[in-house]
Amino acid sequence: MGPQSTMMIDPTTKIDTITKNFGSYLTVNIHDFPGKYNFANATPQELANIQKCGAMIYVIDVQVNIS
Repeated sequence: MGPQSTMMIDPTTKIDTITKNFGSYLTVNIHDFPGKYNFANATPQELANIQKCGAMIYVIDVQVNIS
């Protein structure tokens, strides 16, 4: 997907979990949290997923709306 196409993606509104298998040697679980998620209200399962996380990626939206 090109950079211009990403402007049409809807923002994340709920936690979404995706599991990707890369052959028989690597499985990656991706937990996509909404930007306005309040970690103070996290469930025990969400906290467990965060605690055993191997890497965390932050995505910053820098889209500017000029009217």
